[in-house]
Amino acid sequence: MGVDLKLLPFYDSQVEFSHCILQLERRRELWPIIEKIEREQGMPVSKNFTSFCGKDSKGNTCYGKTTTTPYGIKINWVYSKYLKTLSQQKEVKNNYPNKAVWAYLLSCPNDLKIALYWH
Repeated sequence: MGVDLKLLPFYDSQVEFSHCILQLERRRELWPIIEKIEREQGMPVSKNFTSFCGKDSKGNTCYGKTTTTPYGIKINWVYSKYLKTLSQQKEVKNNYPNKAVWAYLLSCPNDLKIALYWH
């Protein structure tokens, strides 16, 4: 786990790529709930997973392989259906940035993979 969390929705369920970054507003009460989902349902991203959270040879953010967090921990993904269950949490529904993220998640297919990028 990290201090903050970005959700990286896969382009589709067959492609190891995320073009979108959904930054969650820091709500520490939400983190343990998401961590539990990650522990129980999470699967490691493949060695080819790519997003704009990659790093170039100079350490600059760019499109590139994204397999570990800045803490060196392997990134896991969960199906969107598990995150959708949190839409009524007060840290989501009473927080407009998080509410917008969950509006996006609720529009996704239930079997869409979402990488959890703790940073």
